[in-house]
Amino acid sequence: MDRDEVRDDRLDEMPVVGLEGVTHRAETLPGLLDEDVEGAPLADDSRLLPQLVEHVVRTGAVGGDLCLERLDPVEAPLVAQQFIYTGRWPVNYRVVTLFGTRLLAWRCEADHRYWPLESRWDFRATGGITVVSNKKDSHYTLAFDADVIALAERAHAAFPDQPLLGTDIVRDAETGALYVIECNPRGDAWLISSDTGREIEQANGLDFAAQFDALEVATEVLIRETRARAC
Repeated sequence: MDRDEVRDDRLDEMPVVGLEGVTHRAETLPGLLDEDVEGAPLADDSRLLPQLVEHVVRTGAVGGDLCLERLDPVEAPLVAQQFIYTGRWPVNYRVVTLFGTRLLAWRCEADHRYWPLESRWDFRATGGITVVSNKKDSHYTLAFDADVIALAERAHAAFPDQPLLGTDIVRDAETGALYVIECNPRGDAWLISSDTGREIEQANGLDFAAQFDALEVATEVLIRETRARAC
């Protein structure tokens, strides 16, 4: 396979646009925008940003499809997320919890057609190495790691009024330490019967509902919480 193909499709640079007073440069994969917008000289044109937003909403585009590059100097404090080396290919765990009780857990690993990262800081060896595990061609398996699930349930305690969470966790391949990357409170974190969940199940031969008897567990949790929160 050609190296350029492994590193994902080439991005076409779009014009500079204004976003809330800050200059950004928008990039998108070819063909995502209307023909009269894509590649046209549209500096500070108000048509570009709405089309980008519309595309994200319509297609569920992820970071690999769209990006905004900030060009103006940044004066506000910045927070950099620590890089966690999860192995030769990126790996993450997703644990779905309902009021702090696990419903399902998966392990996601990037497809091995991508260039591996042989060691923690080996980026210069080949270049163009992805650190993102959850791509469309990633491989999913059911996860039963007790420490991962326990950490997700503890993390949910920080959001007591958020019923459903999809918590993403990574494990350092060298130390074994676990890190919570994010807690997703969106409704689509319910993967038992959502379109996204069904697609992942079908592609990987999984049954999320059967892993921990999720529907029975959800019923018991909802009964418990209803009684506890009843006036």
